Amino acid sequence: MCGIIGFIGPKKDQKTVNDEVSIQYQRQQDRGTKGYGIITVDKNNKATIHRSLIENAALLDLLRFPSKMVFMHHRNPTSSDNRIDQTHPIIVDNEALTHKYFVIHNGVISNSDKIIETHEKEGFIYT
Repeated sequence: MCGIIGFIGPKKDQKTVNDEVSIQYQRQQDRGTKGYGIITVDKNNKATIHRSLIENAALLDLLRFPSKMVFMHHRNPTSSDNRIDQTHPIIVDNEALTHKYFVIHNGVISNSDKIIETHEKEGFIYT
């Protein structure tokens, strides 16, 4: 099971969305406390990914990086180990694409072998 939180644009009386993300996390904390990925977007539209395996580190990242846009994924691993490289977002970047994508999902991808095979034929490389 996983939790996904996203806030875009602070309220008129706020400069960042970080507090809103923290409050929502507290409401849905039981959806995952064993792996965290946070994407912050600052006032210059620079996106940064912060990853951690423990709750305190993730909450500290929310405090340390004030942002106008934040997406957070928190998880309890169901089909993979609890390692930093297993946290979301998944980065999709390829010269055939117009943009770089940050992917966050909830659930298990059951046909991953077939998808990987198809994508590798198209030149995508999984890491």
